[in-house]
Amino acid sequence: MKGSLRIAKIFNIPVEVHWSFLFLFVYVIYLAFKESWGVWGAVSASLFVLILFLCVVLHEFGHALMARRFDVQTRDITLYPIGGVARLERLPRKPVQEFWVAIAGPLVNVAIALVLLPVLLLLGTDTILEVFYSLYNQSDSDNFYFPSNLPVYAYVALGLIGLNLTLAIFNLIPAFPMDGGRVLRAILSHFMGHLKATRIASIVGQVIAIYFVYNGIMGDGSVTQVFIGVFVFLAAGSEAKAANMENSLQELKVKDWMKKDFIHFESTQQLSEILPLVQDAGDREILVFDVWQNPVGTISTFEIIELCLKGGGEKTVSDAMFPIENVLTEEQTLQDALLLFQQSNAKTLPVMRQYELIGILELNQIYTIHQVLNKSGKQKSSIFNGIKKWTNGKD
Repeated sequence: MKGSLRIAKIFNIPVEVHWSFLFLFVYVIYLAFKESWGVWGAVSASLFVLILFLCVVLHEFGHALMARRFDVQTRDITLYPIGGVARLERLPRKPVQEFWVAIAGPLVNVAIALVLLPVLLLLGTDTILEVFYSLYNQSDSDNFYFPSNLPVYAYVALGLIGLNLTLAIFNLIPAFPMDGGRVLRAILSHFMGHLKATRIASIVGQVIAIYFVYNGIMGDGSVTQVFIGVFVFLAAGSEAKAANMENSLQELKVKDWMKKDFIHFESTQQLSEILPLVQDAGDREILVFDVWQNPVGTISTFEIIELCLKGGGEKTVSDAMFPIENVLTEEQTLQDALLLFQQSNAKTLPVMRQYELIGILELNQIYTIHQVLNKSGKQKSSIFNGIKKWTNGKD
């Protein structure tokens, strides 16, 4: 992902850290000196944050590996200051699959807490009872404390148990984009379909988000709670829009929207050779063929002109093209096409009829079609019915 640094690749899934993650350590160091923890206090707090985010990575791998069981691949896992994100190539097809993928992350956190519980047995019965007694009698949530006579490993274990359980409970709040919102949608989808379930889950998420913001401003909350509320509100709205887009595109076929008139060149041609042929073509996507006339990639006219201006005219088209990994068939829906675009990061895909190239489809076309269909009320219905008649040859 743009703006991120890859730090590992585990189970063939890239793990990346977003640049904003550094602000978390800046804040921890600032807090350490503000509270007079000293250098070792700052180092200890930073190490604890690293261990915490290791738990976050394991949480995201819970999602990713469960998704893989349902043939859904994960593009990458990215760490942000507020948590992690596992980017799946697509949503699981069935509600029960989405349920297990969503709940797998929190279950990993619960499992970590359970694994750490035996560590506390090393403290002895009397000390364990003292710990739970002190936790039970906490009167000030802002000044949380444990007994002062515990060994270091006990503080670490108790901290990680508490934080992992907190992560599990917080993520199960039924609000997008948190896991609880997806669990709620999966359950509702079983009874009423994906689109309606998404709309209801999005509304529930936005109501919870409004409460977060209200409590953060007017109640006993904090600025962090306001930030989370705003983020959840916007994310829930985005989920509803994405579901509407998916529903609209499911009724339209690739064959009715593909372009049959397109520019193509061979991969062995030099950029300087084809430059005069594309200068007046506008910003268009060009299909690239190999010597056997198979589509192997795409390149835009803008990229050709830019490379030639930078002295790269001697390069061949194959040196600069974006390779094609997927092709479309004419009977696929635009929603199927959108998923293939997202998986391949391509801007243009060829449309094949068995072994015959019959057209191309561009990602921008799908977005434009959705914008047209995203009109409200009667106008949307009129446009949609008109498109259906046109695609069926009734006009």
